Amino acid sequence: DIKKSRFTAIAVGRLCEAKAYHILLDACKMLNDDGIEYDLWIVGDGEDKEQLLKQKNTLKLDNVQFLGAKPNPYQYMKLADLYVSSSIYEGLSTTTIESLIMGIPAVVTDCTGMRDILGDSEYGLIVPINAHSLYEGMKKMINDDNLSHMYKEKCKERAKDFSKDATISAIEALF
Repeated sequence: DIKKSRFTAIAVGRLCEAKAYHILLDACKMLNDDGIEYDLWIVGDGEDKEQLLKQKNTLKLDNVQFLGAKPNPYQYMKLADLYVSSSIYEGLSTTTIESLIMGIPAVVTDCTGMRDILGDSEYGLIVPINAHSLYEGMKKMINDDNLSHMYKEKCKERAKDFSKDATISAIEALF
C-alpha cells in the first residue's frame, strides 16, 4: 500500500476533460522546477488516463502517482495535507466538500460551484483556471504552514454547514 513520506497533495475524480488534470500536471512541473518537495496522489480512472500518464512521464513527474479508482478514497484523503482540484467545470464538487469535512485545506480552480463551497477563498484557496495560478496556490499552501493551518481551522468551521443535520434543515426549510 501507499506510504506518506512528506507533504502530500491529493486530487480525486474521474480522469476526464472536465477535471483538467493536464493543468495540474503542468503546475506540478513548475513546483518541481522550483525544487519544492511534495508528492501528489491522483485517485481516479477515466478516458484521459493514458494521455495523462504520458504527460507525467514527459514532464518527469516522479513525485506524482496515479493510484487508480478506489472504492474508498478517504483512506488516502485522510493522509493528505492538501486537496487540489484543477476542474474547468463541476456541478457541486462532492470531493471538495468531503475534503472540507475531513479538515484538509484545498486549492481549487474557479469553476462553477467552488465559491458556493469555499466562499471567496474564505474556506479554501480559489485560483483562476490555469497552470500558473494553480502552481502559485499550491506553492503558497506547501510553503506557508500558517496559511495551511488557518485553512484547516476554517474547514472545521465550514464543515458544519455540510453536516447531515444542516442539510436536512436546509431541505426542510424549502418545504
